[in-house]
Amino acid sequence: MTFYRIGVDVGGTNTDAAILDVQAAHEPTRGVLASHKAVTTPDITSGIEAAIVAVLKASKVDRSRILSVAIGTTHFINALIEADATRLDQVAVVRLCGPFTRQMPPFSGFPVGIHNVLDGGAYYLDGGLEMDGRPIAPLDEAQVRSAARKIVASGVRAVALVGVFSPLDHDDIYEEKCKAIMLDEQPELRVVCSKHIGPTGFLERENATILNAAILRTGHNVKNGFKRAMERLNLTCPLYLSQNDGTLIDADTAADFPIKTFASGPSNSMSGAAFLAGLHGEHPKVRSSTPSTLNEDKDGGEGVVEPQILVVDIGGTTTDVCALLPSGFPRQAPGFVEIAGVRTAFSIPEVVSIGLGGGSKVEMASYPSSSSAPSSASSSASSPSSPSSSPSSSPSRCSSCPTSVSVGPSSVGHELLAKARVFGGPTLTATDIVVAEGSVQLGDASLVSDVPVETRQAARRELNFLLETVIDKMKMSTAPVHVILVGGGSILAADDIRGVDKCIHPIHQGAANAVGAAIGKICGEIDTVEILQGKDENAVIAAACEKAIALAVSKGAAADDVKIVEVNKMPLQYMSQVTIRIQIRAVGRPVVPVECSSSSLPLSLASRPISPLPSPLASSSPSHPHTYDDMVSNRQADTDRISTSHASFPSSKPSLGVDIATYRPDVRDGVWYPSDIDLEFISTGCAILGTGGGGPTYYEYLKSLKALNSYSRGRMRIISPTSLKDDATVCLGAWYGSPSVINERLAAGHEIIDAINALNKMRNIDRFDGVLADEIGGGNGLCVLPVGAHFDVPIIDADGMGRAYPTIYHVTFSVYGHNMCPVMITDARGNALAALSADSNVRLEACLRTAAIELGLSCATSTNPISGKMAKTVAVTNTISQSWYLGRAVHMARRSKTSYTDAILDVCPGKVLFTGKIIDVQRHLDGGYTMGAVVLAPFTEAEREAGPTAGDAYDRHLVIPFQNEYLYAALCDASASEASREVVATVPDLISILGHDGEAIGSQDLRFGLRVNVIVLPCSPLWKTEKGIAVGGPLGFGFKMEPVDCGIPFTAARSVIEEFGI
Repeated sequence: MTFYRIGVDVGGTNTDAAILDVQAAHEPTRGVLASHKAVTTPDITSGIEAAIVAVLKASKVDRSRILSVAIGTTHFINALIEADATRLDQVAVVRLCGPFTRQMPPFSGFPVGIHNVLDGGAYYLDGGLEMDGRPIAPLDEAQVRSAARKIVASGVRAVALVGVFSPLDHDDIYEEKCKAIMLDEQPELRVVCSKHIGPTGFLERENATILNAAILRTGHNVKNGFKRAMERLNLTCPLYLSQNDGTLIDADTAADFPIKTFASGPSNSMSGAAFLAGLHGEHPKVRSSTPSTLNEDKDGGEGVVEPQILVVDIGGTTTDVCALLPSGFPRQAPGFVEIAGVRTAFSIPEVVSIGLGGGSKVEMASYPSSSSAPSSASSSASSPSSPSSSPSSSPSRCSSCPTSVSVGPSSVGHELLAKARVFGGPTLTATDIVVAEGSVQLGDASLVSDVPVETRQAARRELNFLLETVIDKMKMSTAPVHVILVGGGSILAADDIRGVDKCIHPIHQGAANAVGAAIGKICGEIDTVEILQGKDENAVIAAACEKAIALAVSKGAAADDVKIVEVNKMPLQYMSQVTIRIQIRAVGRPVVPVECSSSSLPLSLASRPISPLPSPLASSSPSHPHTYDDMVSNRQADTDRISTSHASFPSSKPSLGVDIATYRPDVRDGVWYPSDIDLEFISTGCAILGTGGGGPTYYEYLKSLKALNSYSRGRMRIISPTSLKDDATVCLGAWYGSPSVINERLAAGHEIIDAINALNKMRNIDRFDGVLADEIGGGNGLCVLPVGAHFDVPIIDADGMGRAYPTIYHVTFSVYGHNMCPVMITDARGNALAALSADSNVRLEACLRTAAIELGLSCATSTNPISGKMAKTVAVTNTISQSWYLGRAVHMARRSKTSYTDAILDVCPGKVLFTGKIIDVQRHLDGGYTMGAVVLAPFTEAEREAGPTAGDAYDRHLVIPFQNEYLYAALCDASASEASREVVATVPDLISILGHDGEAIGSQDLRFGLRVNVIVLPCSPLWKTEKGIAVGGPLGFGFKMEPVDCGIPFTAARSVIEEFGI
C-alpha cells in the first residue's frame, strides 16, 4: 500500500514543494513524484497552496493516502528581524533565582530597539536549583500570585519564566509548578518555560525564551493560516514544521515554540541533498590508511571507514558548504547564535559561505584582502571555523601564472539572465567561463568565444581554488571526502576537486530543500548534567539514551526506527565530584500506519496530540480567532505600523559605530575613564591573555557595561600603579568557583563587594585607595571594574598574574612573600567565611575549594590587601592597558580585513608558534580541572605559502596539553608520540590559540577542524625568577621538564594613560 509525504520550503523569493512516495525511497527516483517552485507571496499561505496544488495535480495521488505535510519557513521570526512592534508582544521576565542573577538583569546585551519594544518588566522570585540538584529556595506561591497580578495590571500578557538550572529540574518542581500557579491566578497569561527552550547557560536560554514569548501570538496566527490552507486543499493529515536541526515538530507545538524553527532552511537543503544522492542511510565504507593521533586505531590504523559527506550548494551569488553526520543531519554549529542581534544558544547547522556563484563576476585583479574569504554563516561568536580573514593566512593562488583573475564575491545575482554574456549581457561571469570551456551548454556559446584561453584557464584555477579551500574548511576528519553538489550554480564545479574523493550530482537537486522537509524525522533530545560519584558512567549514558528514544516515540516517531544519532559528553571543570554534561539525540521517521483509509487515518492522526511539551497557553485562554492571512492584510493596511530605527544594532558591540583608527579613550589628569568601546576592547584582550582558561569574558563585559551606565560618569576610572603612594591600601577581588555554575547561577552583583567589606571590617580598614584584579586573563580581568565603580575608588592598571592561572595562589604577590591570609569567601545569600591562616598555599586552596562547594561553586573571594608599593613592584603592571591594545588590534584588523596576528604582535611582543588545524582533542577530569591535549596539523603546501612563518613548524604537528590553561606546546609527529615531542614553549609564557576572527579559543571550546593560529607572548619577568618558575612553571603543574623560553624579550606593556593622557 502506497503512502505519500509532502514537503514545502518557504524562502524569501520562492516556495518549493515536493511529494514523495514513502515506499520508493530506495528507487532511482528516490520516490519523488513531483516538485514545483512557486513565488513566495506576502501572505505566505497563497504561495504554499499554489505549490502544493501543483505537485498534487502533477502526481495525481489520492489525497487520503498523504501521511503528512511538513513546512520549513523562517517567517515566524521576521517580526524580530524587523523589530515590528505590531507583531511583537511585550514580555515580562520572571526569574526563579532566590537572591542570585541580579547583576545581569533580563534583556542584557539586547539591541536597544528590540529591548525597548519587548521589555515588559522583571520579577525575581524564590526558586531555582543548585548545580547538584539542591533547591536554592522553595517556591513561594504568594510571591508567584502577586507577580502574576502585577504583570496583568501592567498590561503585559506574555511571560518568560526562567529558573536557575531549570534544565536539570526533571521533576518539574519549579518552572512548571510556577506556571500552573500563574495561570490559575491569571488565565490570560501566555507563559513560556525556559527548560523547554534551551540548555544550561542562563543568559542565552533566557534570551531565547524572551524571543519565543514575544512571537508566541504571531506563531499561533501563522499556524492558523497554515491550517486554513490545509483545509482549503482538503488535506486532513498531520501538519509538521521543520526545526532548526532538521527534525520535525507538530504544528501546534511549533506554534508554542516558534523560536525552534527559525533556521530550518539550511537543514532541509542539506538533508534533502543527501537523501537525493542516496546517502540518507549509513554512509558507504571506504578503505583508509590515514594514521590516527591521540586516539590510536586499535586495528593498526588501516581499515574500512566511513567517508565524510559534504554538501556544496552553489547558488547565483554564494556557495554554502555543510558537513553531514552519519545520521544524515548536518553538523551543528558550536557556540552561540545571534537572532536579530540577540545572543542565544541553539542547535543550527554549521554552514561556511563564500561569495561564489553562477553570477559571480570575473575580473582581472590582484586579489584584494579577503575578497572571497570563507565565513561561518551559522553563529556569531565562540564558533570559529576558518582561519584569519587576512590574505596572509589564506591559501595562495598561482602567483607565477601569466594571467590572474578574481571570481566573486561581487555578483550579478538574480540578473544573470540579463547581464551574463552568454545571455547577451555585458558582464563576464562564472557561468560564462564554464560555457566558454565547453563544460555545459547554456545560452549562446558564441557570445563568449572571444574570451582568451589564458583568462578561461586562470578563472578555472580560481574557481577550483575557492571550492577546494571552502571544502577543506568543513572537513570533519582525515577520512576520505565525498561531495554532493547541488544548486543552480553546481555547473561551476569540476569533478576533480583537489582533496575530494568523489563528486555526486543528485537527481531533483532543485527540489532538495522541499524534499528535506518531507523526509524530516522526529527527534527526542536529552541535555542533562549528571554527577557520576558512585555511578557507572556507561549505565548513566544508557539510561539517558533510553529516555531520548522514549521521548522521540512519544512525539510520533516509529519505535522500530528510532536510533541514537548523537552522544556528547563534556566534563565540567572545577567541580567537587566528577560531573559531566550529557547530550543525547534520538531520531526516527514518523509512524507509517499499516492501513490507511480516507475516513479514519488522517483525521485520527491529525487529532492525536504528538508532542508532550506543555503549551504556554492556558487551557482556558481565549483562542486566536484571526488567521495569519488576516494578520498580514491588517498589517499591510496599517499606516500606523510601529518601526524602530537601528533596532538590531548590537548594544554589546559599540565599536561598530566608530572609526577605530581615530578613536581615542578619555584620559584626563592621569585618570582613564573607560567607555563602552574601551570595555569591548578590554574584553577581547582579556580573553587572549586567558591562555585557554579564565572563563569567558562576555558575561563580565555585560556586567561592566551595566555598571558603566548605572553609576554617574567618572565613578568607573583606571589609574596607573605609579599614582599610588607606597602606603596605599589596595584591595583584591575575584570570582571563584566553576564557570559552568557561574554562567548559570548568575551573580547578585554584591559578592565581591561583600568579600572586600567583610575582610576590611576584620582588619579594621576604614578606607582604601583602589582595587586590583587577581588575574587579567579571562572574565576575572574585568570583574573589578564594577567593584571600583561601586566603591568610587580607582581600578589599578595591573594584576597579580599577567595571564590566567587555575589557583588562588598563582599570583605574583604570593610568590614574593605576601601572605594571602586572611581570605574571605562570600556568596549572594550573605554567607561570608574567612580563612585566617593556612600552613601552605596548597592547603589554603583546598580549604577554599571545600567552602566553595558548600556555597554552590559560584562565589567571590578577596585576599589580604596589598600596599601601593607592592602594586608597583610585584604586580604585573599596565595589564588592563595591554588587554585594551590587544582588543583594539583585533577589532581594527577585523574591520580592515588585515592579519590579526600581525596586529597583535605589533602591539605586544611575541611570535606565531604554529598555524594549522585541529585534528584531535582529548579531555578528562582530574582534581576538578579539565585536563587534556589538543593536536594541530600543518596546512597543505598551498596553504603554507602565504601564512605567517614559524620555522620548521610546517613540517611537523603541534601538541598542546592543558589544565584549563595551555601549559606547553611541542612540535611532534602525526601521532603526537612522547618521543617525538620537541617543546617550543611552556608556562609561564603565555600560549594562546586564536580563531578565525582573532578571538581567543578556550580549552573548553576546542574541537576538530578549527583553523587556528597559536601564538606565544613572553610573561612578566616576575615569573622568570627561581621563585616564579617554581610556582608558575612546568614543575608547578607536575611536568618534569625545564621551562622553555619563547625567545622573545619581554617588553613592558604600553600604558593607555601615558599615551592618551592630556
